[in-house]
Amino acid sequence: MKKITSFCFLLTAFLLISQSLNAKVVVDKIAAVVNDQIITLSELEQEIEKTNRLATEKIDKKVVLQRMIDEKVLNQEANKRSVIVSDQELDILYDQVKKQNNFDDKEMEEELAKQKMTKEDLKWQLKTQMLTRRLIDAEMKGKIAVTEDEILEYYRENYGDVEFGSQVRIAHILIPVDEEDAYQKALKIANDAKSGKNFSKLAKEHSGDSISAPKGGDLGYFNKGDLVFELESAIENTDVGEITDPVQTSSGYHIVKVIEKEKSSESSLGGYREQIRQTIYEQKSSSFLQNWVEKRREGVYIDIKI
Repeated sequence: MKKITSFCFLLTAFLLISQSLNAKVVVDKIAAVVNDQIITLSELEQEIEKTNRLATEKIDKKVVLQRMIDEKVLNQEANKRSVIVSDQELDILYDQVKKQNNFDDKEMEEELAKQKMTKEDLKWQLKTQMLTRRLIDAEMKGKIAVTEDEILEYYRENYGDVEFGSQVRIAHILIPVDEEDAYQKALKIANDAKSGKNFSKLAKEHSGDSISAPKGGDLGYFNKGDLVFELESAIENTDVGEITDPVQTSSGYHIVKVIEKEKSSESSLGGYREQIRQTIYEQKSSSFLQNWVEKRREGVYIDIKI
């Protein structure tokens, strides 16, 4: 009787386990097969939920599944090429995400919970991104270049013609607007300077600019557009070595001496060059990545079940 009871217990347990396994199979259907790896329906639904929660508009299920398939393809390719991301690197990347968002450990956990993610989920995403970047960087090395002609073309299309500016070195004497008879005082100093009196000495004696006065009024070099319109306009019509009439700005009256003028070797493109180079590189990289993944798919067994 004892043996029969034990057998019945084992049989019942086996049936319960079988039912449990069968239930799991029903719930966790296969959404896609990528070589020897599967993407389950529950994984897909979880990814769709996360994607739509973060997106501004609803993302189609097929788009999300295709992205998951591409991630599998990339990860498998990384494994074939022994491209790895260490646990230590993942810890550093995770800490960087925390730092960028000014989160402490508790705040980070709370934010992840809001997005229905765990620390491990985020690390998996970071690992996939890093593997992809290393794989693509290695593949693209020497194959993508951004030429100066492409940079110039992009600039012209988005900003207009390239212009070469000029630099000017100036010195000034500032008479604050709140000084008594400020304009008359500025006019007298301007006339003294024009008559041959030492400009540097006049600046040290009369300028209300405490920073430049000890240096004889020397303000250094300026590119076109750096100065306020009133000063820019006056300087443009003044030759090297000459002195302007008093120029009024919100600070007061400026007597300006043009010390040096020279054509700048830098163009209006200068401040945009690296930004444009990076933009073009990213555009080319995105296109390269798409084509490269499509080619990788050709040699991969992919079976979409839904």
